[in-house]
Amino acid sequence: MAVRYREDRNAWFVAIEGPLGRETKHFATEQEATRYEMLQSKSKACLLKLHGICSQTDWISKDDTQKRKAFHAVERLGNNLHPKQVTMQMLDAYVAGRRDDGMANSTIRSELSALKVMLTRAMRLGWLDVLPLFPEKRTMPLPEARDLVIRDHWYEECLLQLEWAELRDHRDVVIFCRRMGCRIDEALSLRWDRVDLRARTVQFVLTKGVNARRLPVNNEIFALLTRRKKRSESSVFAMKYGLFYRHYKEAVERTCQKLRIGEHVQKEWVAHTLRHTRITELANNGATAPQIQAWAGHKSISTSQRYIHSSGVDLAHLADC
Repeated sequence: MAVRYREDRNAWFVAIEGPLGRETKHFATEQEATRYEMLQSKSKACLLKLHGICSQTDWISKDDTQKRKAFHAVERLGNNLHPKQVTMQMLDAYVAGRRDDGMANSTIRSELSALKVMLTRAMRLGWLDVLPLFPEKRTMPLPEARDLVIRDHWYEECLLQLEWAELRDHRDVVIFCRRMGCRIDEALSLRWDRVDLRARTVQFVLTKGVNARRLPVNNEIFALLTRRKKRSESSVFAMKYGLFYRHYKEAVERTCQKLRIGEHVQKEWVAHTLRHTRITELANNGATAPQIQAWAGHKSISTSQRYIHSSGVDLAHLADC
């Protein structure tokens, strides 16, 4: 649907795709045609259509994390729901429902954040006059801090579980994220033009904090990348996050059962634990907060200091000071 001018009729027209086919409306002025087009667009507005618009505007140059979170919210609220119909009560019910599903508070907050981006875009499109009140963060209990560090024999057993299941691509992702300390999305979006095998470096560009960084690789990762390069794929790891996470959690579950690790560890052992383990290892080996910040791509040094705080640095010698 677009506003156009016809010289043969000296009029402005709007072409509309309706249930009975294509229909054309003519108007004397461009303002009248534009107003009619806007009204028609508003009448067809829905959350699913809004999600598509945000995918081409707000999330076009970012990884698909927030887009995926927003899609979960859209599916639960209703694809055909008009943005104006989203109310404070509906959002409160959404939070309660997600809690009943067993979702972590951090996941719920990220889905609400993605939904807020969508509704803000709806305001700019004229589909919405004012944003509904979102649940306050202080009304949602804070999640427990996750500081689990994967022990070496846990890690080796997890790799064996992936190998036995013939999930070698998943195994490579685990090794890469464990050694590089990168986020899963950063690894899965890594393209070959960001890998320099001659210089032995990889560059992460599509990052959470939009902080691009170039990191050196050790012999293990160099061998892994060299092996994968022979497959001539457009990206280093051609895999969707959901597929990786499902098989990874299954491998973690089998590992915990075989090694008789408690349910608490199994619950805390998530994909981000690979990153936390590597950065904690850097802290244990004497890396400073600025060094950790540069390696991890943190926006602030205070984030890096959290890894040092929970790094398990030996404090026993301080007891008798």
